[in-house]
Amino acid sequence: MPSGEPKKILESAILWNFWVMDLGIYYIHRAGEEIQLRFLNFATDKSTIVARNIGTSELGLTATPDGRTILYTRIEPPAGDIMLAENFR
Repeated sequence: MPSGEPKKILESAILWNFWVMDLGIYYIHRAGEEIQLRFLNFATDKSTIVARNIGTSELGLTATPDGRTILYTRIEPPAGDIMLAENFR
């Protein structure tokens, strides 16, 4: 195994939200208010946006070996319901 100096390859992957593959890394990136799914290609050293506005994810992601299917957890903010209770005592 070659040795050398460590090299930073991603600026802002969200904790646990990346998946390393042979050709690159899928990762979730926060660009201001927008959450994006991106792919960093090892051969070109370039990152491309795969999907935009995917919602908040803090629990990780995974991809199939061919990279055609990606699974991640989307967290929705809690919602409240307003209900009317008639004849309540």
